Amino acid sequence: MGRFLSQTQPTVKGSVATYTDAAGVGADLVVTALPTGFRHEVVLRRRPAQQVELRTGIEDGGLTLTDGKGGRLLLKGKGKKLVANGTRPAMSDGGGGKDRPASVKRGEADGDVVTKDGRTELVVKPDQAFLADAATMYPVRVAAAAVTLPVNADVEVTSGNDADFPGDPTAPYMMAGTRTGGFEHRVHLKFDTPNLTGSTVTDAKPSTNTIDAQNCSAALANGIQVARLTGAWDPGNVHWASKPAFTTEDASTNFKGVAMDCALAKHITPHTLRHTMITMLRGGGVAPGVMPLIAGHASHATTATYANQHTPAHCTLILNAVQPVTAAASVLFDFPKL
Repeated sequence: MGRFLSQTQPTVKGSVATYTDAAGVGADLVVTALPTGFRHEVVLRRRPAQQVELRTGIEDGGLTLTDGKGGRLLLKGKGKKLVANGTRPAMSDGGGGKDRPASVKRGEADGDVVTKDGRTELVVKPDQAFLADAATMYPVRVAAAAVTLPVNADVEVTSGNDADFPGDPTAPYMMAGTRTGGFEHRVHLKFDTPNLTGSTVTDAKPSTNTIDAQNCSAALANGIQVARLTGAWDPGNVHWASKPAFTTEDASTNFKGVAMDCALAKHITPHTLRHTMITMLRGGGVAPGVMPLIAGHASHATTATYANQHTPAHCTLILNAVQPVTAAASVLFDFPKL
């Protein structure tokens, strides 16, 4: 693969570089620049006819690449000091898309760091049964590794994580709740408020929004709770049984079941959206003289009537009915009590 890349110009879009057919015909190498590192994936555009094995040469610049807990990669420097974290190899199919992460089918991939004759390689072997399954939708993304600086304090933990296979703080997104098949997920988030130089947090209220529930309902089962953590925890070594202490003193629970194919809870018209926009402008402090120009009203009195019909809270409900907020529901967060 290394020789191919040295002779090939990638297609670059934003922070993503794609090397077409770098891993074979119909298999692209995709490298994504992250704020604290990079992600290295192979995208299989069609179903392979035989076992796939991906071998990537590693030039570590004097650092040492090793296997960590749960198959994660660790990049260490002098004195075995951790320099960067790496994800464990994993797969996801083309179903669901980024707007419905819970609908994406996931598979396992074995990863191993092999050193021979002074050359280090990362060898990834995707689960052939997953690739051959007729229910697997292509393209399939094989996430060989994502290497990031050890600064992330957010982590998703699943019911399948144990002491030898802890949660992954380098996952591209996090989910909370119960997926089809009974797999449970919770999320630990940390807000590092001491780094807010010159600012003071005066109020904070935890809340969640559902974006991809299994059913549509105003009251689903136990809901998803967001609560404040009170016990210490390590993002790099937290699993299902090592749940930190938390308090429900200021917790909140979301019981709503919302998904892309759920019917709208309210009757929405273009005028409803116009009212919503004007209310948001009003709540955001936009000058009254500017709002009629944006809304296309000839009279200031018309805009004033619309702006007084709904409260900002009602405005938020309307927006959520039209398009659920695209943020993963969180369960636990580490934030100082105010």
